[in-house]
Amino acid sequence: MEESPEQKYLWLKRSQSWVLYWLNRLPTALEVLFLVAIIRLLENTPVGRTFITWLGIQSFLEIIESVSILVAVFIYFKEGPERQKRSRYEAWKVIDAAHGRRNSYARIQALQDLNEEGISLRGLDAPKADLREINLRKAMLLNANLQKADLLEANLQKADLRAANLCRANLQRANLQKADLRAANLVEANLLGADLENVNLKAADLKDAKLRAANLKGANLLGANLQGTDLRIAEHLTPEQVKAARHWTEALYDPEFMNQLGLEPRPDVPPTELFFNG
Repeated sequence: MEESPEQKYLWLKRSQSWVLYWLNRLPTALEVLFLVAIIRLLENTPVGRTFITWLGIQSFLEIIESVSILVAVFIYFKEGPERQKRSRYEAWKVIDAAHGRRNSYARIQALQDLNEEGISLRGLDAPKADLREINLRKAMLLNANLQKADLLEANLQKADLRAANLCRANLQRANLQKADLRAANLVEANLLGADLENVNLKAADLKDAKLRAANLKGANLLGANLQGTDLRIAEHLTPEQVKAARHWTEALYDPEFMNQLGLEPRPDVPPTELFFNG
């Protein structure tokens, strides 16, 4: 007895529901493979060919097979945000797992990956971390805790380090061009040879910090604490910059620069130690 159009429709609806139920539980890659396998099965078996003829959709199946790759590409891009979300979650897991450890290459890579995606690293807690040569250009590191971190030759150009804790951090030869270090804690930080061109150090605490041979061209030192700061052989430093800071008379300078500032030689700093001590 030949089925009525209504019976065919109900059968197809029930079959569709069953297929979708299981497809929703399959990985995306298997969905496409499953679709192609079903097409081949229907095309290459007598039962399949009879079924296709009964449904009258042979041409439709041929179209599906021909665009299966496009379907896979579409699904790939559709799931892009979800994959990106999982990737970011895994990166943060790596960073959290490395907390308290000094060395972790995976942490460096995870931080760089997140920053390249424009993800904020605000409040990053990585004290004493070995982050040498890390590339965090334009990173958002507001309120980050990088106390005693090793940032030797790190790229922090244009990074936002406002109110960051960099106390006793190693920033030797780091690139801090145009970085924002307003109100940052740089007490006893090592900035020997660092590039601080056009950096904003407004209200930063540079007490006992080492800035020897650092490039301070255009640096904003307004309200910065220069008590005990070592500014000997600093490059492109001007008296105007220095006098905009607090406790500037208590910093260490070259004898010639001290004359420009109208200061008398410091009796507690022997001349032989002006370039080599500390």
